[in-house]
Amino acid sequence: MAGTACSDAIAIAWASGPATFDERARRIKFREKHPNLHELFTQFNHLFFGGALDCVSVEWSKRMTLCAGQCQFSRTHCVVKLSEPLLALRPEADLVDTLLHEQIHAWLWTRRVFEREDNGHGPQFKAKMRELNQAYGTSISPYHDWHAEVDSFRGHWWRCTGMCRHQPPRYGMVKRAMNRRPGPSDPWWKDHAERCGGSYVKGLRDGEMIVLDGRAEDDDELAVIDLMDMSDGESLCSDQDALAEWDDDGRVDRPLVVDLTADLD
Repeated sequence: MAGTACSDAIAIAWASGPATFDERARRIKFREKHPNLHELFTQFNHLFFGGALDCVSVEWSKRMTLCAGQCQFSRTHCVVKLSEPLLALRPEADLVDTLLHEQIHAWLWTRRVFEREDNGHGPQFKAKMRELNQAYGTSISPYHDWHAEVDSFRGHWWRCTGMCRHQPPRYGMVKRAMNRRPGPSDPWWKDHAERCGGSYVKGLRDGEMIVLDGRAEDDDELAVIDLMDMSDGESLCSDQDALAEWDDDGRVDRPLVVDLTADLD
């Protein structure tokens, strides 16, 4: 099947390798909102993975706002999903790197390789990643640390009134894309209730600051928090972040790496 001019140009530029790939390829202007993702996936499948991903499907996700991409699989099915909202804010080259990142996960799935190290980014993942980066000039990495883009979709913020508000790295903060107060429906709530016991107060976004209820509370020096000073691991868009996060429909996103070892015995 012939690809679009946009998809073909991207695939050819990346397959040419670092000797011929330059910044002009990174600045390819899409002739449509996105290139044809299925065609790009198919071309990369044959260029970089020897056609091993013929049994894997790919699709855009309009609701995925915590990670640029996910590779979701079971024993018999595998699907790569890319975030349309996040990738729309990034350079075109990030689409290529993100797609190839998830295709590596899918490629390992076809080989029944399930790595536990580093949230699924073990030695075999990194070996394939380095192979592609060195041979084709890509910039694939284990994580997509897109703080600004991820936070732009997480406009609802809460902070705990209990002791965890003073504990790094999150200082009691919960950030979500939907206006759903933390509570018993969260998988981590029972553990939080036992360890801390605090309740969550809604915060207000004010530029680059978070103001909790617009006032300071007693001796609380962190009632106003500078986001640049708050080390929040949830802002790092790793493949496993979706385990404890919810999408805009209130459902838990499935993790990218699923432990299937029990099914394979």
